[in-house]
Amino acid sequence: MRNGSLAALAGMILFASGCGAPPASEAAPPAPPAHAATDAPSAGPGRGAVEPPGAPPVIKLTVGKEPNYVNLLPKEAPPTPVFPPLEKKSGYLRGHVKDAAGKALAGAYIGVRSTLVGGRYSGAHAESDEKGYYEVQVPLGAAHFYAAGYAVDYADGRAALTLHPADGKLTSFASADGSVENFVLWTYGVADKDKLSESPHFRSNFYGGSLYIGHHTDDPGDPLALPHNLKTGTEIDIALTPEGRLLDGSVGKAFEVRKAVSGTGFSINNIPVGRYRLSARLADGGPLRMRLNKPRGLTFGITPAETTESALLSLHPDGAKAGMVTPGRGNWDAVEVYVELPARK
Repeated sequence: MRNGSLAALAGMILFASGCGAPPASEAAPPAPPAHAATDAPSAGPGRGAVEPPGAPPVIKLTVGKEPNYVNLLPKEAPPTPVFPPLEKKSGYLRGHVKDAAGKALAGAYIGVRSTLVGGRYSGAHAESDEKGYYEVQVPLGAAHFYAAGYAVDYADGRAALTLHPADGKLTSFASADGSVENFVLWTYGVADKDKLSESPHFRSNFYGGSLYIGHHTDDPGDPLALPHNLKTGTEIDIALTPEGRLLDGSVGKAFEVRKAVSGTGFSINNIPVGRYRLSARLADGGPLRMRLNKPRGLTFGITPAETTESALLSLHPDGAKAGMVTPGRGNWDAVEVYVELPARK
């Protein structure tokens, strides 16, 4: 996927409730967007969906032909709750795990590995208890984290989400010294600011999900143009409206992305985890056909798999096992949807 230039990033215009501000990645921080409302208090991950009261606030973004990606929430992150104080304990890693609303999470997986100079790795892990507390006896040596995940029910399946370190960083430590690390479950936000500044288009830099909109384009006036292909520079509108409450129990926000097409497609990253009503149309209101490319044969993707109307979007987790989630990066694969002009009647 191509990176956009900084000049192109400056051309992205964010409209939040009718007020414009450029939505750039962390590589070129924009002015904070003036969003219309904040999320409601969490109902906790894995709880049943509850219909939100009224329509969610809408965030509108306009993107030119470049860049070929957009971060829906460039300057927002969920809150970090308060954790009880803990002292370091020699030979142990310990801490607490909560969701963004402060609810203790049981069953979170925390894994560490240690090695002596020139030696082999030895690993150990623990799961948090009903109070969200975990404690791992760390093998002798220099220790680092290899897993920090929490599995939830999502979209008739299972999804393993990455846990965010409450202090914003994970550092290695000597097992003899011990360490304290608290974690919070974020369902959107930046996972690694350093990697984001280097590769702002990578979906793994976000805790939110990812949607790839693919298309075929022809240059205006091309005598070999196909009737279902889009003309380079054509503006299309992609709308995402929450279906019920989000995974964290909040009402969420609706997003409308207007994009001038070029190349083969573009990515919409950092989608707050939930299920959405997805639609795609030409900017002038004309219809587009959406077709699911991947995943296939799973409970994730869009339903129906092909339509000129709207479809139910379920984001695509990159796995269901909490012990396989790598710290410091999001654990979402992209749902790939291709759009084209429908056949003329």
